[in-house]
Amino acid sequence: EDDKIGKVLVSFRAIDIDKAGKSKITYMINRATDRKRQFSISDEGTVTIQRELDRESISKYNLEILAVDDGVPPRTATATLTVEVKDVNDNAPVFAEEYKPILLENSPPSKIIEISATDQDDRKMGNGPPFQFRMDPEADDLIRTSFKVEQSNKGDGMAIVSSLGSFDREYRKQYEIPIVIKDSGNPPQTGTSTLTVTIGDVNDNIMQPGSKEVIVYNYQGQAPDTAIGRVFV
Repeated sequence: EDDKIGKVLVSFRAIDIDKAGKSKITYMINRATDRKRQFSISDEGTVTIQRELDRESISKYNLEILAVDDGVPPRTATATLTVEVKDVNDNAPVFAEEYKPILLENSPPSKIIEISATDQDDRKMGNGPPFQFRMDPEADDLIRTSFKVEQSNKGDGMAIVSSLGSFDREYRKQYEIPIVIKDSGNPPQTGTSTLTVTIGDVNDNIMQPGSKEVIVYNYQGQAPDTAIGRVFV
């Protein structure tokens, strides 16, 4: 899929026995079989790559090649060119899903979540798992001292994210942990995904006495059971 624009794929040659084999032959690609115009064909029947290919968008093309003579009426011959796009490792891995872990405040240090990764490349070509995880070394000091990311070799490779202390939701409600993920392709691709950990609330703050003056109005003539105000705590 990383072949350069202009690369020659194949050449076609049609023969017309009319006019002693000297008929002018015009070659075309049926654009219904190449709607994105990824390929072109020359007057001599040479097929080349016209636009960059992406296996993750289209992995196989069945191009109908037309050869039209200059007779009246013109006659057409057809052939099918099958192009299979071979994968290269050009996609960085990302989280396998959108993780939304919640860690209750005041909890002791513990495992928060196990995370896995995926990417769009063809694992049959060796592009993809197993994945390797680590905390981004550029993470700020608070994140690096509050959490740890450990590699697990389960499945296609996973990461275990744990807390290193307890947290107070009233101080901070969310923490964003940047995690670097590396695949096993050649050359390997690396991506960074962010895990957002939400600190869950527990009822750890006692109510404080307080007072507030609230002014409400009641108008003469209203029913005696009409609500004149409401107080919330």
